[in-house]
Amino acid sequence: MQYQKLRKIKSLYFSHMQVAERLSIRPESARVFCTRYVKNGLMVRIKKDIYVLAEKFERLRFEEQMQLANIIQVPSYISLTTALTYYGITTQIQQNYIESLSLKKKSSQIGKCD
Repeated sequence: MQYQKLRKIKSLYFSHMQVAERLSIRPESARVFCTRYVKNGLMVRIKKDIYVLAEKFERLRFEEQMQLANIIQVPSYISLTTALTYYGITTQIQQNYIESLSLKKKSSQIGKCD
């Protein structure tokens, strides 16, 4: 019954607060609910407090996968290889993979590292 209510959430991903609203429960209970559903394989935790229903996660379109990749790592960029594959310009690479890269900058006592 509760899972059916979650299936009515239109957005690609949601937080425990949206689960609390949808199921009319307290936010603390919604957090526990999400944890249990992740353990049972009904939800996938993308990032802290960002979830996707497992059935939706398995059928993501390419654009949705890119959207989730950008949520996981902000900012993130699409590689040239991924862009060429998306537009069908190249077929010389494996077709079923996603590449997500980020440039992290770290500071140390010596100086700034790129």
